[in-house]
Amino acid sequence: MYDFILTPQERELREEAKRFVREEIKSDFLRSMDKDEITYPREFVERLAKRNLRGIRFPKKWGGRDMSWVAEVAATEEIGCLGMALGCAFVMPSIVGEALNHFGTEEQKEKYLKPYLAGKLVAAEALTEPRGGSDFFGATTRAVRLLIRRSIASCTRAGASSAMRDTTTRRSHPTAPWRPVCTR
Repeated sequence: MYDFILTPQERELREEAKRFVREEIKSDFLRSMDKDEITYPREFVERLAKRNLRGIRFPKKWGGRDMSWVAEVAATEEIGCLGMALGCAFVMPSIVGEALNHFGTEEQKEKYLKPYLAGKLVAAEALTEPRGGSDFFGATTRAVRLLIRRSIASCTRAGASSAMRDTTTRRSHPTAPWRPVCTR
């Protein structure tokens, strides 16, 4: 990332992420990931949380740093040199946490977002629908009342998730609030 784009605080964060990569991640860990000896990099996530490198954009109240998207991208660029799996684990708070941060209640943020950013919970994203692959904009999800009928083609490594089961197995009631569901 071009330095002239970054504020001094964002440059400092980028350097912090660079130091994290150099000092915290050993080659043996990366080799174990490559050999599929590690199915989910929980140790990596916990180390990120210990250094407050999860949820960089999120409010401090929930464990973030209340920084900009530019700051997060600068840190992602440094973490990304570790490979796709660890890069994805790093950006997952931006994907999963975003909905909680913007649409969640204070109670949900306290219960899920705060421990998630602290590295105590793991989340997964169930996006794939039959015939849709990973095409986010091709999803046929729509909000309905009454009964959730869904058809999910697959969900890789959902077993590692702390929150997945809770968010995908609910039934609605006629007076329940609207929520997205996959329907045929």
